[in-house]
Amino acid sequence: MKQKKTFKGFTLIEMILVVTIIAILATSVLVGLGGARTSARNSRRVGDLRNIQNALELYYNKNGYYCPTQGYNNLVNCLQDLGTRVPTDPLVASGWRYYYAPLNSGGGATNQQYVLGAKLEGLTPEDSLMKNSLIGISVEGQQCGKCFTGYCVYCVGS
Repeated sequence: MKQKKTFKGFTLIEMILVVTIIAILATSVLVGLGGARTSARNSRRVGDLRNIQNALELYYNKNGYYCPTQGYNNLVNCLQDLGTRVPTDPLVASGWRYYYAPLNSGGGATNQQYVLGAKLEGLTPEDSLMKNSLIGISVEGQQCGKCFTGYCVYCVGS
């Protein structure tokens, strides 16, 4: 009497079905994490601005004034003289960047104040973070506290 051979394993249809289900689940998880990734980038931006503020205070303590030239690239060069690593926007590859401008205070004192700015994704003017932003000041052509399609301009300063 011949014994019938049985093969153990999965059929091609079963494999395709499993791969399809995994792909659908992975896609839904990635779509669901989109808001969390945006929030994480915004948190990093706010933290970066705080770190830059600390570096600017060190610069001020050493020189008696803040970095004198407008523009974030100039700020990077200015602070690197202190040996400080200056952060960049998480979406710098997409053209996002931070903003910097020294301000003149009354009485002829120059570079005694500054404003730093960053674009924050997906916020509205009613967001509590935007209510803490400087409002009405312009930094490198960006209006602080103003929201546009897809982003708001968040600013801090001295």
